[in-house]
Amino acid sequence: MLPQIKSWLAQQQETLFMAYLDQHYYKRHDGNNGHLIRPDHVRIATDSSPELQETAQALQRMILSSASEEQKQRYQNDEKSLVVAGLLNFVQSIPYDPLETANGQRGVGFLMPEQVLAQNRGDCDSKSTLLMSLLMALYPDLPQAIVYVPDHAFLAITLSRRAGNEETISIDGQPFIPLEVVGPAEIPPGIAGDKSQLYIRNNQYQYERVQLTTTNSTPN
Repeated sequence: MLPQIKSWLAQQQETLFMAYLDQHYYKRHDGNNGHLIRPDHVRIATDSSPELQETAQALQRMILSSASEEQKQRYQNDEKSLVVAGLLNFVQSIPYDPLETANGQRGVGFLMPEQVLAQNRGDCDSKSTLLMSLLMALYPDLPQAIVYVPDHAFLAITLSRRAGNEETISIDGQPFIPLEVVGPAEIPPGIAGDKSQLYIRNNQYQYERVQLTTTNSTPN
């Protein structure tokens, strides 16, 4: 019976491990067989967006009221495009922090969207998740995806009104435009960083699409 017991123990260990990841908003990075663990960014953004709705609406009003004529012409007076660009600039202005651990490892730490706002700092995936949450609060039907390249993450979306010179990245065969959140430079929608461009052109990236859920709880 020893082989059967070993098989049963392995199954139990896997079941409990997956339940632990789900409970704490983590997931395997490369699917069920992957060894790398990362925050479940899409689920965190989805569950955090209701509590950020008032903040998102306040930012929306500020962006639209302060939009310059140049910005309005660039996006053909399209409200959604103006707000996306304004929210991207807002998140870019939040100071970048690699969130290193005590032993100097980068990319291990993560801040929830509310923590990024409260602490005024965040790394690339923390800031991407914040922007995702804000956009979901305002435009729940906006197609979004978080894109992963080695040691970096950024957001990608689709917009009906664009300036016309944006770079695109293929997500499920559809053209999405990148949103580089790191800052502090105000990089407009559709412009990827040099590192991101290299991986995009060589098809060395992974992504996860935003899927709407009915969960409204906020992770602790």
